[in-house]
Amino acid sequence: MPLQAEPIEIEYKRWRSKRQSYVVVVLEVHHKQSLKGYVSTVIVRGSQRDSKKRVSWPAATFLRAFEPLGRKLKIPTRYDRLRKD
Repeated sequence: MPLQAEPIEIEYKRWRSKRQSYVVVVLEVHHKQSLKGYVSTVIVRGSQRDSKKRVSWPAATFLRAFEPLGRKLKIPTRYDRLRKD
């Protein structure tokens, strides 16, 4: 897996495959840090044959193979969290 200087951020929840046009949902993004850089892995729900299967992708490969669907995820601010209570 290639190393990046910074961890890769995934800003969308739903993604469509560019070749087979199936839709996956991002569940988790893991970052492992070493002395030389970061290795990012994306865990998704969905594959070409099974929509419930959990699959992991290297983040750089995932970004090349999929295109985002819908709106960007909004990260709640402190104010948003206080208003919610």
